[in-house]
Amino acid sequence: MLVELGLQAQHLLTSETFCNAVNTLSEQFSNAILSTKLDETQKRERLYMMHSCLNELVGILKSRMAAKDQIEMKLNDEPYSEG
Repeated sequence: MLVELGLQAQHLLTSETFCNAVNTLSEQFSNAILSTKLDETQKRERLYMMHSCLNELVGILKSRMAAKDQIEMKLNDEPYSEG
């Protein structure tokens, strides 16, 4: 199951469409945060949390892909059993 989740994550992370969407959202959040007025603390905090969630999503996908890679490396390193 971990390998399947990793494959799905890899598919997303190597998708140009997905990466462009994530990068666009990230840029929009950053620009919106920077353009808030000094007294718009709640708006800035909400935007920051949304940006953090986007980063967390990408982090989860990368973690799943790394777990898949580790499982595959471990399976490839194990000697074949004869029998």
